[in-house]
Amino acid sequence: VLRGLLLTPMVLPVVVFAIAIYAFFLRIGLAGTTVGFVIAHTILALPFAIIPITAALEGFDKSIEDAAIVCGASPFQARLRITLPSIRIGIFSAAIFSFLASWDEVVVAIFMASPTLQTLPVKIWGSLRADLSPVVAAASSLLVGLTFCLMIVTALLRRKLSR
Repeated sequence: VLRGLLLTPMVLPVVVFAIAIYAFFLRIGLAGTTVGFVIAHTILALPFAIIPITAALEGFDKSIEDAAIVCGASPFQARLRITLPSIRIGIFSAAIFSFLASWDEVVVAIFMASPTLQTLPVKIWGSLRADLSPVVAAASSLLVGLTFCLMIVTALLRRKLSR
């Protein structure tokens, strides 16, 4: 039940989520604040973190952690030195997916934005609507270039690790 509740933002239409979170945050005074912005994006990114971490934990052999505890490690040390390194790929994937989900989310960012609090995608979207300036083209080119560089680095690392 809890997992289904935590995965709800993934299946809920973004506009519905944005209106609901904005109305709620307006009542409690978090609309247009950095804290409200972070909470809204955390809720949106949570499903993208839960899925890879859960998959990594399902593939982890719990008996290794139990063996570390039997050998004298505290449960905290066993999790820190055995479990976390074993599921680091899941954690890394969760971080990447969560960042990309938050980065891509313009609708919620527009609802939560204030004159002093805006993300780069909101600024780009606003510039596209107001006027087409070279700044938008430069930012877009930079993002495409960064994506291309990351793809090359990923391909090189994958090739190096497969040897």
